[in-house]
Amino acid sequence: MIVTIPYTPFREPLDWAKKNCPSYITNDLHQDGYNTYDHTKIDYFFSDNRDAMWFALRWANGTVDN
Repeated sequence: MIVTIPYTPFREPLDWAKKNCPSYITNDLHQDGYNTYDHTKIDYFFSDNRDAMWFALRWANGTVDN
């Protein structure tokens, strides 16, 4: 599952994901299309839907995709 949040230069979302979401995999710049990236957003990848939902709730205004 992928959660997209606005990009921030601070590490709080990353640190929170590592500490609170055992299924956190990695993060990457949001890809809008083939080889096209949106530098204002970042995608967080999770293997467990529950962790993804907790992350999305905590970091609000993000979007969730499967």
